Amino acid sequence: MESYDDYMDNCNKSLATYGWTFPIDLSPAQINELVTISHDRLVVDQFFIEHYSNNHKLFCMFNSVYSAKLYDRWYKLIEQCIRTYRSELYLVTVPALITVIEGAIAKLSRTSKTGIIGLCRERAKNIDTSLDRRHSWNSFYYFALLLFDNKSFDKERPQIINRHWILHGRDPYEWNQADCLRLFQALYTLESAERNQQPRKRKLLWEK
Repeated sequence: MESYDDYMDNCNKSLATYGWTFPIDLSPAQINELVTISHDRLVVDQFFIEHYSNNHKLFCMFNSVYSAKLYDRWYKLIEQCIRTYRSELYLVTVPALITVIEGAIAKLSRTSKTGIIGLCRERAKNIDTSLDRRHSWNSFYYFALLLFDNKSFDKERPQIINRHWILHGRDPYEWNQADCLRLFQALYTLESAERNQQPRKRKLLWEK
């Protein structure tokens, strides 16, 4: 079990360096193969763009995020983000999804004393959590380290989208389809990590 944990940890770390969380519909072996043969972020970005070009996979991710109890407070914003994504309005979608991620983490912490990164680290190490959920939290933790890294404005632009740069208006607004998908997938991973047995409240209406 320890070797499998190490294997998963390496997969999660490698994927996070390309700006992605662990997708729940791919196996660890598939992710390991992806990061092994990939030499830069653009290759991994293109893999996920093609992965979600499958309408069924895209709908499953969108519906899971849209109907999740964790994101009840933001379901209208999420619905509009789905519409803007499908209309290729990527510049609108990215900052909105970052606020949902930050808000959901704050909701889970229930206290200002627990920072975003601290909460992710705490949940990832919780031995009472199921193995799959721990790995989802671990994946989200590595992703969040980069997303919420307090990158100085005096240095070069971060290679991975960064909340500090984006919400303070310092990023050059070149976000694209892959950036939107990486944030939707992060919400998908976080929802998987926190999923409970309560029924979903709504289902996304998918317009062809």
